Amino acid sequence: MKRPQYPKPQPQARRAFTLFEIFVAVLVFGSVLTTFIPLMRGVHSQQHDTDLHLLAVREADNVLEELSQWPWNDLVADKLSQRTLSETAKSHLRQPELRVTVEEQKGVDVPVTKRVAVEITWQPHVCQPTKTVRLVAWFPAMDVKPVEVKP
Repeated sequence: MKRPQYPKPQPQARRAFTLFEIFVAVLVFGSVLTTFIPLMRGVHSQQHDTDLHLLAVREADNVLEELSQWPWNDLVADKLSQRTLSETAKSHLRQPELRVTVEEQKGVDVPVTKRVAVEITWQPHVCQPTKTVRLVAWFPAMDVKPVEVKP
């Protein structure tokens, strides 16, 4: 017996997405968003913390730069403790504190030198430990001649 021959159906051009394909695309997009958004929040938080740290370093550098112009005899604890932070640092840093200390150092073969330390502390976020930036500079007395070491 002979089988009847039916014409083969012609494949039709596909014109739209199926509901299943749309569902899978939404799931993939949703999973990407759920990982990407917290990642971007973390990057933004780290960038903000880095900006605050850089602001504190620049502020400490500015204080030391200004102190380098002072006469050597004016580098005393009473005058240095009166220094304050700039308005920019006060407005951007949370609970900022500036401490400037000076120590006179004498050595056997080194002229008298003053060690000036500038320390800025602030609290980055509530319930987080205090951050600190510290810069140190040594200012030798210009009128004291260095001691010559004899061989």
